[in-house]
Amino acid sequence: MIINLIRIMILLSFVSSNLIPIVAILSIKAFARYKLIVEDASFSEYFVIGTMLSVVITFILYLMLHALLVFY
Repeated sequence: MIINLIRIMILLSFVSSNLIPIVAILSIKAFARYKLIVEDASFSEYFVIGTMLSVVITFILYLMLHALLVFY
């Protein structure tokens, strides 16, 4: 549920060409998980890979939406 909200917020940031909110969103997410990241090395790798994958998926979705809007 929250991951969808994060992806929507990141997508809106891409659409508005304002990347600063993405930094804020990722910082807040890392701050919320800080204790788990410090205590568990495998979780920290999972967290970084999952976060970057989520941003990449959202960026690809943005590119697809942008292409649809430009060509139609």
